[in-house]
Amino acid sequence: MKRIILWTLYAGFVLVLLMGAVNRTQAMAGDLSQSAGVNQNENQAHESDEHTDETLIQNVVQVQGAVVSMSNRELVLQLEDGSILGIARRSWRYATDQGFAPQIGDPVSVTGFYEQDSLEVISMVNLNSGQMVHLRDESGRPLWATDH
Repeated sequence: MKRIILWTLYAGFVLVLLMGAVNRTQAMAGDLSQSAGVNQNENQAHESDEHTDETLIQNVVQVQGAVVSMSNRELVLQLEDGSILGIARRSWRYATDQGFAPQIGDPVSVTGFYEQDSLEVISMVNLNSGQMVHLRDESGRPLWATDH
């Protein structure tokens, strides 16, 4: 009888540990999907699907910087003026899905436009390899949100 009680307590303890691990994993996955990826004081490329204006984009800007870090979640560039630009989430995921693969130190040119104080990336070019990726069409609509 004592063995049955001890094994039941042991099984209950293991079950609680497993449920805690699942809960923690889900919480961390939610935090990662909601995080902006870089410090709030740094520039962040935004990847809104909500750009519905069908007119051509105005006030296009181009910036250049060197790749200082990259992961499957984000590309971080140090721009010529010393500021940091992070390209994350759907923008970066779409770029990598299209085969865009710069290396640490590569100079990258980013073309985009500002919408609500966020840089919406239109295209990126790896200046070392010449590799280019388009992220938005001529009206600013994200290519990952269009029907192909």
